[in-house]
Amino acid sequence: MKSISSVADYISKVTKIIAENNDDKKIVVFRGETQDFGDTSCVPNIFRKRLLENNKRFEKNLFDEMTANNVSIGSTYLEKAISAQHDGFPSRLLDVTYNSLVALYFACTPYYHEVETSKDEYDGKVFLFFIEKMFCPVGENIVSNYDEIIKSDTSSFISKSLFNSNHKLIDHIKTNKRIIAQQGAFILFQGNDYKKIPERISRSINIPKEVKPKLRKELKDLFGIYTGSVYPQPENFVKDLEKKSSLIDATEFSFETELNMALYNLEEELKYQIDIIYSKNTKKEVITKIIEIEKYIKEFKLCIQEIKEFCLNLKDENNYKDSFSNFLHDYNIIVKEFSVEISECCEDSAEDLYKNYEIKI
Repeated sequence: MKSISSVADYISKVTKIIAENNDDKKIVVFRGETQDFGDTSCVPNIFRKRLLENNKRFEKNLFDEMTANNVSIGSTYLEKAISAQHDGFPSRLLDVTYNSLVALYFACTPYYHEVETSKDEYDGKVFLFFIEKMFCPVGENIVSNYDEIIKSDTSSFISKSLFNSNHKLIDHIKTNKRIIAQQGAFILFQGNDYKKIPERISRSINIPKEVKPKLRKELKDLFGIYTGSVYPQPENFVKDLEKKSSLIDATEFSFETELNMALYNLEEELKYQIDIIYSKNTKKEVITKIIEIEKYIKEFKLCIQEIKEFCLNLKDENNYKDSFSNFLHDYNIIVKEFSVEISECCEDSAEDLYKNYEIKI
């Protein structure tokens, strides 16, 4: 499609991307950034500023100080994190929005305390994320999940690197006018180390720098989206809440559910990569891609080894060990099916490939 030159062009491109990637079972959220930050695009500011490198308890200390100084609202650490996020404090939450035009606004316009045109020398970018489940910000599962992260307990299963890629979409909470105005939500990054949102669930649109002024004008004139409109009060959102309630993931936070999510991410990633392999035109391209996938599986196996050691060190948590045993069984099924698929694309037999991928139970 031609380059974006108007809001109409942008809407057309967003519509096309959604039609190509969404099956009506996924939730689409957007994020706008004023320039292409490369490897640091879509990175929560707590990782961008590397605040956890020297102090793993930084977040808990911050929220406790905010509470003591009456700076933060909320009865849970997650609510405090959301409050902190929109007051400019660092957090592990990434702002996203349900509104593609709000995301376009942020791709064209810097933070409100900066001059509106200060980022017009850079191309902007809008990211689309296709996510299957969301979590209610006051749901017991995600509150427990966040509390476990904040504790920074190295003996907890949530501290293990296998779960760093379990990014979770948290629905907005209407306690902050800015969140309401931006139709905002959040993506939770769980680990102490940043793990990028996978390519298979993300797409992006480039916003040429030369059309940013025109886009800002159209957003204001046609849709009332501009800096001064960030605090509108919605009059009726009952139907919206009814629809979202059917999509909320209320599964109890546990070791087993985290394992299942990690396994689901692996399976979907391998399916995605298989499609890419079949799209390659030369044998060299196929082999290069397979090597890349094998590196991914090797890293996944190393993460599993960490969980295995964690379970072996437990004395009484038999439910952890049973869950992990089931996880390994399902993991081997997935990689066995994957071995059969890619054996058709390379000279190795499915059996030889499976030996490289499997984990002995």
